[in-house]
Amino acid sequence: MFQRTILLYVNEIPQAVFVKIDNSYYLSAFQQSDKYNISVSIDSKQRCTSVNELLNSELVESPEIRRVEHYHMIYQTHVHLICFFDEFYMCFCTPEHHANCIKFKHAHSKCRHNAHCQNCAECWQDNPTCPRVTVCSCTDRFLGNQCQFYAKGIGLTLDDILCYEIEPYTTMNDQTNLIKWSSAVTIIIFVAGLINSGLSILAFRTKSSREVGCGIYLLASPVTSFLTVFFHI
Repeated sequence: MFQRTILLYVNEIPQAVFVKIDNSYYLSAFQQSDKYNISVSIDSKQRCTSVNELLNSELVESPEIRRVEHYHMIYQTHVHLICFFDEFYMCFCTPEHHANCIKFKHAHSKCRHNAHCQNCAECWQDNPTCPRVTVCSCTDRFLGNQCQFYAKGIGLTLDDILCYEIEPYTTMNDQTNLIKWSSAVTIIIFVAGLINSGLSILAFRTKSSREVGCGIYLLASPVTSFLTVFFHI
């Protein structure tokens, strides 16, 4: 039901890619070569630690210039640490166990006009003036690229189950077997339902078949099914 795989297509190869989950940063990719296809997974070992967890309270509350002087010592005492951050910098570990820090912007840009996201979702952009990437932050129980799908309590619809399995911008032949089989079964059920409704209308449209109450019901039921299908389409 929930997305486990994310595909990103970018025009320029980034030097580093961070993933923010529940106010925690994870270093998902650090580009050291000209690779065009990068596949990574996220786990706790890639978490970037805050300096508040690494330095004592006196150094944390000290001015920025004095605090940065101690950043090289962090990697010498925490050899398995891959990155850490403060309110101004994001730091990486070099092979010599020194801190290589860059300016890091924690704040994100909200969309000026939220016409992309649905169902009261928050809209975020990489650039407020000329955005190239737009991301929707869904509220509870909503999912999808535009938060267009709703997980209705404990019930699941076909959209909820298969929405993240569908490969965008690809033909049906390139889709997964799950999508192909689901599409085939859905089409068969849809066509069988139309045939069944049509035959039921033909069978109970005569006046003699509607002399009792059940005949009226059996005529109204396929008519309602037809209207439901066409209005949803």
